[in-house]
This record gives sequence, structure tokens and C-alpha cells, in this order.
Amino acid sequence: MGKLRGHMHYVNKASVKRVQLLYKKRQDEVLVKQYAQLTPGRIRWNVRTQNAACGSSLGGELIEHIDYIVFGNDGRQSALAETIRADGYQTLLWPQDCDLYNRRYDLGDEKDAVRVALLPMPLFDEAQHLRIDGLNEAGLLRILEPSNLVIGGRIPAQFCDCAKARGIRIVDYLQREDFAISNALTTAEAAIEIAMQSRKTILSGAEALVIGFGRIGRLLAHRLSGLGVRVTVSARKAEDYAWIRAYGYGCADTRALEGLERFEMVFNTVPAPVFGQAQLEQTREGVLLIDLASVPGGIDRYYATLLGRRVIWALSLPGKYAPYTAARCTADSIYAIVKEECYG
Repeated sequence: MGKLRGHMHYVNKASVKRVQLLYKKRQDEVLVKQYAQLTPGRIRWNVRTQNAACGSSLGGELIEHIDYIVFGNDGRQSALAETIRADGYQTLLWPQDCDLYNRRYDLGDEKDAVRVALLPMPLFDEAQHLRIDGLNEAGLLRILEPSNLVIGGRIPAQFCDCAKARGIRIVDYLQREDFAISNALTTAEAAIEIAMQSRKTILSGAEALVIGFGRIGRLLAHRLSGLGVRVTVSARKAEDYAWIRAYGYGCADTRALEGLERFEMVFNTVPAPVFGQAQLEQTREGVLLIDLASVPGGIDRYYATLLGRRVIWALSLPGKYAPYTAARCTADSIYAIVKEECYG
């Protein structure tokens, strides 16, 4: 039995255990009330998974109210899962948080365990391989049940058609202007980091050509100019020429690039062949060529190699250079999409 000595109260182990259990129960009640106040605007549903049988890293218990399952192998997707989880949503990251992957359960049996599925951007790599470990297209489609909302970036039309035939709703956040601008900013800053790491001199005072005046081209030119780089931007539209001159940059026509020997750096943002043999032969030895465009790219890498020119084809930069910034931007766009698609 416990004894009272001065201000110290001694109790036996059983009493301590009862007090601890009572405290934990009250804590849980408070958390449940707080959680209920936070969740009225979310999609809520009850689901069961096979994690109890698998001994999942999530504790092997019944998992309820799973909001998101994040697919992908890169830093952006891992950071995205952490970001969404930190925002208070229950989140699975495939395959790290799912023992079904290692134990090779029938993927179709797990389809009821997801509601909002988040695909990597892009969904396929340069060799047209799915950028999700352990899955092919058929397996992925089996997981994405028709009642799910599927969100991703740069999803091929063919895959969207297959999903649509199964009744799966897919939204591409790359089509959203808010996400595209944030993604372009991260890409531009990452490109500058690559340039700084690839040179033995500072950027200030160097001459650079930026091919293309889209979102990435505009932000890249602005950031380079702020670092003291003498920037020339090439475009194709008269309106773009006017803006380029208004910003104080040099102006060139992408279709007729000349005098390229003066540039120490060339950044391409156009996803089409715009910098081929004729242009490469005008470049100086040691020029830094950075291609930021998606497949097929804009710089002829084969001919550049023949000339001894180094080309850095820098794809998916946000996920590689600033995964948490990219994850925050992606999460904000995802929440907006969920609100519009499910509550609009």
C-alpha cells in the first residue's frame, strides 16, 4: 500500500498502472474530440487492409480513414507523403508502408484500402517504364478502383484512356496554373544550382542564352539576371519579343539562332528539337549546355557528343534538388483538386 511522507506520495505498481491507463484514456478522448473538429472538410471513409495479417509497419491494427496512398520512388513522392501526413491526413507510401508489396499479395485484394491515390510525376521514365517499384500498368490500374480519385502529373493520354474505361477519375495537376508556376520556379533555381556546380567561375558577368519564354524560361532569365548574368532569351512570338526587350534581356529568334559562340551557358526549355547540328557547330569549346525540357528534349545530345560538347539533360529537378519545396507545392494543389472534385 502507498504511504504518505511529507509531500511525497508513494503508491504500488498496480496503482501506478491504473493511473497511467486512466490518463491515457483521457488523452485519447481529448485527441478524438480534437481530430473530429479538424476533419469535417475531409473525405472520410472506413476501410480494412490486410496489414494485420502482414505485420505492417503501421502497427498491424485495423486502419481506418485512409486518406491518401502515395506511389513513386523519388524524393518528391517520399517528401509528399511526409508533408500530407504532417498536415494530419493518414497516408501510406507505396511500397515502404505496405507489406503487401514485399509479400506479393494479389494487388486486386488491396484496392478497397485506398481512396485518393497520388501518382509520381512523370508517371513513366524516358524508357517508358512505370516509375513505381513492383508494378506494371495492369497492376496499377487494378489498385485504382473506379470510386477513387487519382491525381498525378504528366500522365500519358493512353493511360488516362485505360483508366477512364475502368471508371477511374484522373486529374493531372500539371494542368493547373498554380502548380505549374511553383514547379517552374523550383526548376529554374535548381538549374542555376547545376550551372554553379558545373563551372569553375562565378555566374556574374557570364553570357547565357535561355531558349524559350514559357514559365521556366521567364523565371530562369529573371533569376540569372539577378545574379549578374548577361541574359539573352529566344522565342517565336512577337508578343514574347516585346516582353523580353521590356525586361531588358537580349532577344533572339529560336528558329534562327546565330552568334552562339559568345555564350558560356545555354539553357533549353523547349521540348522539341531546337538546338541541333547547325547551332552546336556555332558554340564555343567548353560551353555548358543544360537541357531542362522533357522528352524528347531540345538539344541534339548525339551530335553534341561528337563535337565534344557536354550536355546535362536535367529532368525532374524539383524532386531531386528541392523535394520538400516540391512536396509542399504539390500538396497544396492536391488539396485544391480534392476540394473541387469532391465538394465543388
